[in-house]
Formats: sequence, C-alpha cells, structure tokens
Amino acid sequence: MFRKLLLVGAVFALSSGAYSATAADAVVDADVVAKKELSIKLHESWGVKDQVKELVEMIAIRIPLAQQVEFRRYMYQVLDLKKIQAISVNTAIDTFTKEELEAMVAYYTSAVGKSAESKRKAYNDALMPQVRTMMDKGIADAMTGMKGMNGIQPNVIP
Repeated sequence: MFRKLLLVGAVFALSSGAYSATAADAVVDADVVAKKELSIKLHESWGVKDQVKELVEMIAIRIPLAQQVEFRRYMYQVLDLKKIQAISVNTAIDTFTKEELEAMVAYYTSAVGKSAESKRKAYNDALMPQVRTMMDKGIADAMTGMKGMNGIQPNVIP
C-alpha cells in the first residue's frame, strides 16, 4: 500500500511539475505577445523611421552640396527602414518590461506625449549645432594636443 502511495505521489509530483512549467511557459508567451503588441503600438508614435531620416539629413548637410543628393540616394538604398523599425520593435521588447511599455504607450499616445514628440525635431535642431560646435572644438584641441605627444600622429577617420 505504501509503495502505491509513493508511486502515485511521484507521478503526481512529476506531472504537476510539468504542468507548472507549461503554465509558466504560457505566462511568458502571453507576456511576450503583449510586449510585442505594446512595442508595435509605441513605434506608431515613436517615429524611428523619421529619426533615421533626420540622421541621414544631419549628415548630408555636412558634406559638399554637389554630393548631397547622391549621398541621400545611397544611404536610403543601404538603410532598410522597415528592417530598422523591426529591430527597434524587438529591441524595445527585449529592453523594457511590460509595465514600462504600457506607460510609454500611454504617454506617447496621449495629447501631451504627441505634442512633446512633435517637438523632438525642433529640440534636436536647437541642441545638435551646439553639441557639434563643442565636439568640433574638442576634436581640434585634441588633435593639436596629440601632435606634440612623442611624434604620435592621431588617426583621423574621414
């Protein structure tokens, strides 16, 4: 009798363990599905494609005018905006919790969030020239300072 109880107990323990793993997997799968839906919704407001386009434009205006059109054409051939969007969606899923994504979606789809997001380009347009000026000065100062370092010449990336 004791052996039968022990056997029934062992079978029950093993089967409930398998059930728990299956239930846990279902919760994880549901969480991933929810996070994916939230991430996709977030990206409808987040404008990753627009950010990439702004980056291309920011670089394009720094090269000679005669080469800007060709540069833009080439960059848009190389940069797969749909793929970048998919990478961004998946990166958000991997980076943020479900609760964080819910909060981000709530913010970016709200009137205040939409207003703030619509001002991002103006914000970047005002900020980046100042940062660029500081960077250019820092690079120039570094190059001047590095030339006197035991004859070592800095490698400059064109």
